[in-house]
Amino acid sequence: MARLIELLPEAPVMTARTVQRMLELPFPSARAAVDELADAGMVTRRQIERGTTGYLATEVFDLLTLAERRFASTRWDTGQSDPIRPVPARPQRR
Repeated sequence: MARLIELLPEAPVMTARTVQRMLELPFPSARAAVDELADAGMVTRRQIERGTTGYLATEVFDLLTLAERRFASTRWDTGQSDPIRPVPARPQRR
């Protein structure tokens, strides 16, 4: 599972099949690894299509969103100075 955690910044959206390919694991092991991350709250499960579950590292997306908001402000804080271009909404607290 540690190898999978290291890949979250590179692949914040994955399925058991993508984990299988990235880590060269048998499918049952890949599925167990992402389910373990989901049970630990590190990724969120989302139904992508019938029979396929996606796993999203929402904290990675939150970090990217916050960075994007800071880069859009002349004071590095959209709360202190309005953004100079469109920015994504603030991440919702979980």
